[in-house]
Amino acid sequence: MTFLSEMLQKRHIVSYVPVIGWARTYQRELLRDDLVSGVVVGAVMIPVAMAYAQMAGVPPQMGLYAAIAGMTAYAVFATSRHLKITTSSTMSIMSMAVVAPLAAGDPAAFMALSSALALTVGIIMLVMGIIKLGFVSDFLAKSVMTGYIFGVACLIAISQLPKVFGVPGGSGNFFQQVGQFIVNLPETNVYSLALGVGTFAIVLLFKHYKPIVPGALVALVLGTVLASLLPLSEQYGVAVVGVIPTGMSSPALPRIDLEAIPFLITGAVGIVFLAVGETLGTGRAYAAKYHYEVNADQELLAIGAANVSSGLFQGITIDMSPVSYTHLRAHETVLD
Repeated sequence: MTFLSEMLQKRHIVSYVPVIGWARTYQRELLRDDLVSGVVVGAVMIPVAMAYAQMAGVPPQMGLYAAIAGMTAYAVFATSRHLKITTSSTMSIMSMAVVAPLAAGDPAAFMALSSALALTVGIIMLVMGIIKLGFVSDFLAKSVMTGYIFGVACLIAISQLPKVFGVPGGSGNFFQQVGQFIVNLPETNVYSLALGVGTFAIVLLFKHYKPIVPGALVALVLGTVLASLLPLSEQYGVAVVGVIPTGMSSPALPRIDLEAIPFLITGAVGIVFLAVGETLGTGRAYAAKYHYEVNADQELLAIGAANVSSGLFQGITIDMSPVSYTHLRAHETVLD
């Protein structure tokens, strides 16, 4: 009876902490490709995390905190093999929409509220996972999700285009920002435009002619080299990220006004449903393609733990991002 109870207890723990199970059966021949893929994905994730943090209205290092803390927690609790939980465009836009009215232009409050929102989203997801509400994703209409994501993509595009052209960014709704962008076009910085178009071209060319080579990483390395060798900011007027504080922040509860909590909860509920639809939908698609199963309830726990970790380490709200094509090709090569 003692042996049986110990076995049942171990199985119960493994069901909630899948890393205990798959780490024991991990195929060593996959290690090299996983390490290479991890380096590539991690390198590309650095500028992406910083960019999405700025899109959320917070300093770029908060995106790095979110990516590091979130992915560490997700890897421990997840059942999906092809998702990474990190900063994303949809979560950044949603975070900005919820936090901006509460922060009232105070940068310190903006940062604290953004982390508090991530913590709130994480707690809600943890509760949903514990009470087995993973089935909720089955009732989210794909047309609604697609329409919303398309709208977010439009907002992202118009918010980033001014940076590519080196002109002042606009404000207001999508159409107002488009109008302001057109008005500012005569002020285009040709160096910023050349750098942006060149980066885009490198990514597309590698994707078309050498898909196994991560074009985004190549563009990242070349851009970093140019920024270090040339006085892009001083002489050519190209905006650069600048110095990023080193080190990881210590875990702590965000200090916010208690009156903001109801508003954070309201905003977090909407974010949760969007994150659940995006993450579980994509996770199931990859699982079906590569012939394994994902546990919806466990994924809620994993995403919740990732957001709680992000919030405690002064990060922002995060959700899924599919792993790179290079990673998939690496695994297919070994398995074949």
